[in-house]
Amino acid sequence: MAASQPIPTVPSLYSPLDPLRKEIRLLECLPGRETDIVRANLLHASLLDSEAARYETISYYWGDASIRDTLEVNGQVISVPSSSAAALRCMRNEDVCRNLWIDAICINQQYDDERGKQVSMMAEIYSSSQRNLIYLGEAVETTVMGLQSMYRLLEEIEKKTDGFSNLAKYLDKLWMNRQFGESIECSFDEDAVCMLFDRPWFKRLWIVQEAVLAPSSLCFYGSRVQTDLASLLRVATWLWYHRDFLRKKTRFVDYIYPVTLLWFEAERHHTERRMTALIILAGAREATESRDKIFAIVGLLPKPSGLSGTHPDPALTAIDYTKPVGHVYRDAYRYSIQERNDLHILQIPRRFHGDGVRVADFPSWVPRVIFPEYDNTIQHPTNYCKFSADDGRRMHSDMTRVDYSGPDTLCLAGYCATRISWVSDLLMFPLSGTMQKFRETLRSILDMYRQIIEEDPGANDELHANRETTNPLVPVPLALALMGGVNLDFNRASADHVLRVCEILNGLLNSPEQFILGVCSTENTKTEYVNTAALCSNRRFFFGPNGTFGLVSSWVRPGDYIYVVFGSGVPFALRRVKDGSGSSAFLWLGPAYAQGAMDGEVVNHNEEKGIEPEVVKLI
Repeated sequence: MAASQPIPTVPSLYSPLDPLRKEIRLLECLPGRETDIVRANLLHASLLDSEAARYETISYYWGDASIRDTLEVNGQVISVPSSSAAALRCMRNEDVCRNLWIDAICINQQYDDERGKQVSMMAEIYSSSQRNLIYLGEAVETTVMGLQSMYRLLEEIEKKTDGFSNLAKYLDKLWMNRQFGESIECSFDEDAVCMLFDRPWFKRLWIVQEAVLAPSSLCFYGSRVQTDLASLLRVATWLWYHRDFLRKKTRFVDYIYPVTLLWFEAERHHTERRMTALIILAGAREATESRDKIFAIVGLLPKPSGLSGTHPDPALTAIDYTKPVGHVYRDAYRYSIQERNDLHILQIPRRFHGDGVRVADFPSWVPRVIFPEYDNTIQHPTNYCKFSADDGRRMHSDMTRVDYSGPDTLCLAGYCATRISWVSDLLMFPLSGTMQKFRETLRSILDMYRQIIEEDPGANDELHANRETTNPLVPVPLALALMGGVNLDFNRASADHVLRVCEILNGLLNSPEQFILGVCSTENTKTEYVNTAALCSNRRFFFGPNGTFGLVSSWVRPGDYIYVVFGSGVPFALRRVKDGSGSSAFLWLGPAYAQGAMDGEVVNHNEEKGIEPEVVKLI
């Protein structure tokens, strides 16, 4: 359209938007002084008309939406979140009008249908804007000092990275060499710089899309202190990669790590993004509404190629706020599986439901994306890319389609590795305090191991290779299983590494108090200790027939199964149940480490015998 037109104020502030014209509302913010009430007009504009839709977007932290303030829009006094009013007061000009897009006002938040349609357009809304204005809150006493230090750091970064052009390569080198203590030459105020990033905006999920897709972003600490987002991201990332040089490392890690992740998205991952990586990103950031853990990342996905049968079903990512939360996650997980044609999405860290089975509208194979706060139900990931339990067999892509299995069921192909006959108590590796419970659990594992050797002549050869029936030392295969088969860098554990973990476990068994003192004085041993703790905590050790053993999630119990399925480098623990029709199905209980099943042994054994893979139906 030739020009934006004011929306009629009667009978409602909001009149319908035309989706065919990709209409949005803009807020024409009238001039005013900082203390004046914000006065504005709502306009309709079409994203198909670049001349009419000339505007800047506002990105900000909503905070508690129940805390309200007032604006005057189209002559009506309306109630809005106080954070929205503060952002508008900051961005308003004193002498000329300014066309702005701000979600709390430009979208009718009371109407879920419109909200869903407009949110689905947010990627285009931000990318079509002239600029993104980020309100970080008001300046504090240290803000100016922090920015002065930031600019000194920027000068050093620019000098060392050839005008920022080699910044990524420079940081990659530090990462590869683990050189996080390289000195910073310029003088800077650590506390003041830290305070620049101590703003809730940096931890939110929605801001990733807003910051990454906008042509440029300008940050505001109040109306009088401004800096560009790119500079903040570069400095934060530089400090993160030099964190061992900092006096207050822990504090910087807390504030700067989320900013570093944003730099990776804005500067490094600007090509093709995949749903799995974005779900991992969502797990590290905050969102008020559960659905937004998915909806906030949809706009970052690449557009479908248009080649039929070669891309995920786009209907799975439709933004609909009337959709049950579990269905939103279910469809996002299925999209990720279709996108990669593998099961990597089921191998990332997550918070499990209640007792590990399906809850409400969540199928068992769709755990919630984790929130950043620590929770002892979160299980540390193993780098399953290093294993090939399926021997590289690809999934049958047609089986992942909704029209094959139905929306709540995931059908896979694979083989049963074993049925679990015994599980240990929960392994809660002691980092401090009493270790009695962990020692008891470890001893019970050793007792079962010896019993299997004594009672089953056909048990796993690796068990017989360590047949100490009286020696209390932890044998190498069991130590390897407790590690999940990997080291601190999530590469496959070397023989030397496994022996060091054996030393740790034996020390905990035989003289824990003296051993912990030794750990504290030896950095390498301490690192191995912490890594082993992370890998086995909140899991159970299991044994199956013929000496099969390994590590499974806390929800597994005797009678459950270990399956190797195509498309997954690691086995899964499953529980056989009946579905709604009475047919056999499985509940998904999480990934597993199973000695003797991590490198295609189960697949090759069955194929050599001419056994066809079975259909594994997860519900």
